Amino acid sequence: MNHEDLEDREAFSWREAWKGTGPRILIGSVLGIVALWLAARRVDWQVLWGALRDIRYGFVGLALLVILATLAAQAVRWRLLFYPDHRELPLIRLFNGIVLAQMLNILVPARLGEVARVYYIGKRPHIGRIRILSTILVEKTLDLCTVACAVVPLLFAVSLPPWMRESGRALLLGAVLVVALLVLALRGDALLRWFELQAEKLPGRWGQRLAQLGRSTLEGLSAVRYGHTSFQIWGITFIILLLAATTNYLLFLAFRLQLPPIAALFLLIVLQIGIVPPSLPGKIGVFNYLVVLGLSVYSVESSVAFSYSIVLYAVALLPKIILGSIILALSAKL
Repeated sequence: MNHEDLEDREAFSWREAWKGTGPRILIGSVLGIVALWLAARRVDWQVLWGALRDIRYGFVGLALLVILATLAAQAVRWRLLFYPDHRELPLIRLFNGIVLAQMLNILVPARLGEVARVYYIGKRPHIGRIRILSTILVEKTLDLCTVACAVVPLLFAVSLPPWMRESGRALLLGAVLVVALLVLALRGDALLRWFELQAEKLPGRWGQRLAQLGRSTLEGLSAVRYGHTSFQIWGITFIILLLAATTNYLLFLAFRLQLPPIAALFLLIVLQIGIVPPSLPGKIGVFNYLVVLGLSVYSVESSVAFSYSIVLYAVALLPKIILGSIILALSAKL
């Protein structure tokens, strides 16, 4: 076992990932139950079943295809984040890693998905786990930046509820993260040299570990340092956002809801922002309440909104759970 492998093993631990999960699950369960009650308390069940019965399933099928396209786009982007070593990683393995991660994040309110991705892809030779983690951090930063950018048209097109009016903070954070990425991309080598000089002042293996950490992190950011690749990554990131909003809009059509396309983007942002707190396993409750809350801005009747939340859940989350379970079962046999 070489030094980098040893460091990687010390840096990631399933036991550490599980630490503190119990209280989070308990709090999430309470929040999920309360949210589910809030979402369903005004539902007219006859109206709900009528809305579900009248769905245009052709649009539901299209929405499912868009979900698969979104996962594929996420895999392509993640592969590019390993530039210039991206060709060493099979796209199907990255796709499987993303599906597994999303399945775990849906089922287990402990954010184990990212840890699973690191371990799943970390089996590949010449790809250190610290570098994998740095690409995931860049990926999350890109998503946060696009969400912050998406808030801009909403400020002019939608009368935002009070809890979303503080979007200026999200925009500011997104701008700071973009600047940080640019600084690391343009001045990464200089920052690494300074970091290594500081690490040399530390005794023994501590200095070596910090220096290796700096090198691995910079490797993980290498993709944003090259203009052509960086342009592709940003382009795919905005495509992912567009595809996710398209899923919502296709289901508007399935329910015959006469809502503008901006409403699909608004609902996406509501879910992106609101799904962060812990909830019941499977995101049940919080997910449904957020959908009902988001559609209420467009005066969608609560029974119809709740039925829409059920179908959106089935389209957006269940395929990831099913695919992830299949991938996990097949991986266990290898």
